[in-house]
Amino acid sequence: MKSDLASSIDQCDADTYAAKAAEAAFILLTQTEMQKIMNRKGLRYRDLARRMGVTEARVSQMFGETATNLTIKTVARVFHQLGETAYLTTQEEFERQIAEARGAQHEESHRWTAVGLGSDKFQMAGDVALEEAPTAVEVTATHHSFERWLRAEAALPRRMAAAAA
Repeated sequence: MKSDLASSIDQCDADTYAAKAAEAAFILLTQTEMQKIMNRKGLRYRDLARRMGVTEARVSQMFGETATNLTIKTVARVFHQLGETAYLTTQEEFERQIAEARGAQHEESHRWTAVGLGSDKFQMAGDVALEEAPTAVEVTATHHSFERWLRAEAALPRRMAAAAA
């Protein structure tokens, strides 16, 4: 008997199939990374369940084939309870970082755009060039995350210069 996912994939178009395959691949990658950390630390599902305050069955479900509702919040909690920090990047960014670590020169500087989404929310997009972009931004006190991001961005050229030295 086919699983619901397998039968739904059989009945979808190429774009939907590609999206479902990307979701499945990302979930498997996430599960694999969490399992590697647990193995390295000698932890079992019951240990993680105790740390997270959930049942062992819930942890088992997070690592099973039906983990389609594995949220970013849950993954962040798992990594935290395992004493790790999750890091998300794209394949392109990962390859760029590897190339830089091997000494390849990256011609473009890192560029960001911040878009206000209301009084206390914002959205950032990486590698977006702006004509005549401002060099400084005034931020209200309610935008603490935005302020941290601005400080990190301001420090980026110094960190890159120190790494190159």
